[in-house]
Amino acid sequence: MSKVGGNKLLLPGALAAAILIVLVAAALTFFRGPESPAPMAGEEAQMMEAEMEAGMGEEEAKSMPEEPMMESKEVTLTTIDGMEISLSDFQGKVVILWFMIPAGCPICQTQVEPLKKVYEEYMDDVVVLAVTILDYKGVEDDMMAFASKNGIEGWYMAVDRVGLALEYDIIEMGVIVLGPDGEIVFRGIPMADYEELKSAIESALQA
Repeated sequence: MSKVGGNKLLLPGALAAAILIVLVAAALTFFRGPESPAPMAGEEAQMMEAEMEAGMGEEEAKSMPEEPMMESKEVTLTTIDGMEISLSDFQGKVVILWFMIPAGCPICQTQVEPLKKVYEEYMDDVVVLAVTILDYKGVEDDMMAFASKNGIEGWYMAVDRVGLALEYDIIEMGVIVLGPDGEIVFRGIPMADYEELKSAIESALQA
């Protein structure tokens, strides 16, 4: 048998084998389904996970209702004669807050005269509120005695048991002038003279 004749006899068998291989491969692909994507590198996967978490955090933040702004609580004082007052009661007037010590205070004794003078001049537009941060037995009596000794009339006097001094950053003594809108127009620490008080009142009334 010649070689040429032998090759012709082998060709149909080889072709059949090749076709069989192609069919088997196609069948495996069909039953296995589409190939899964290759896993990402560890660093790339971590970055994508972090981005997804950040996005979820932003969405959650948008969906959460905003907390309402806290309104400052209005302070109410009880005067030494039992009257309850708040600064809002004097809206439209200039308010002089005098933080003082009712007994044994030479600075307070000096301060009372300028306050009396400006009050007498502007009593239609000005309110004076004398307040002590000291709270001890008999403090109201000391305040009454101070008012009687110095001829104080028409002022409000009270013991600060509600933290009013803290609202105005007063440690012990000082004079705060509030305009008709309640805003601070003058601070005198630990005291203020007549000209300073007069200037502050005039500025507040003209604003």
